[in-house]
Parts: sequence; structure tokens; C-alpha cells
Amino acid sequence: MSTTESLRSWELGIAVLGFLAWMLLISTSEHIRGLDLPDLYKFVSGYVLGFVIAFSGYMFWEIVKGRANQFLDDSPYFRWMSYIILAVILLMGGASLLAQIFGNTNWAYNIGSLIGGLAVALGVIPTCQRL
Repeated sequence: MSTTESLRSWELGIAVLGFLAWMLLISTSEHIRGLDLPDLYKFVSGYVLGFVIAFSGYMFWEIVKGRANQFLDDSPYFRWMSYIILAVILLMGGASLLAQIFGNTNWAYNIGSLIGGLAVALGVIPTCQRL
């Protein structure tokens, strides 16, 4: 994708709504768990982990392609913090991917993970590339 292309409004909308949904679902997941709706809780868990898996996959591919500098701070004082945060995101994504591959997931978790991945792929990644 060229960075000279303009960001489409629906991409920005998906990025904003997808990220806000991710933040909201992270903060309310324990409350949702207490509602005694296991399929809803699995959907929320799938969305949160699908979002992390897709974004860390994007970051991993950018690192493989040699474009890791876009995630790292230029300041020598904060560059080490960028490395730590990048490593944590990649480890969380890898662990989430292993949990999804080897875990016993049901339909609600898989649909949530699919929607989280689509939010990242259709909104967050194009927004990151064009900003």
C-alpha cells in the first residue's frame, strides 16, 4: 500500500470502533463472565485475542521485512522501552495464537476472533500505514 493514498473514511471508522470495542471488552470481560453467559464471554475472549493475534502478526511481518523502525522510538532514552513493549506484544500474540490453535475453542470464540482480526486487517493496519 502506498502511503500517498488517502485514508478512506470507512477504514478509519473500523479502526476507531474496533479499537474502542477492544478496549471496552478488555475492561468489561470479567463483568461479562459473571453474567453466566458462557458463549458471550467466549465471543469477547475471542475478539480480544483475535485483535492481538492479528496486530502482532502485522508487527511480526513488518519486522521480518525490515521495517521495525516504525515501531521504535528515535530517542535513546525510550528506545529500550519500545523494544520491551514490542517484545511483549509479539509474545502475547504468539501465546494467543498457540492457545487458539491447540485450545478447545467453540463457535463463539472463533467468530469473535474472526471479527477482531477483521477489525485489525480492514481498519487498524491501513490506518497505521497511512498515518
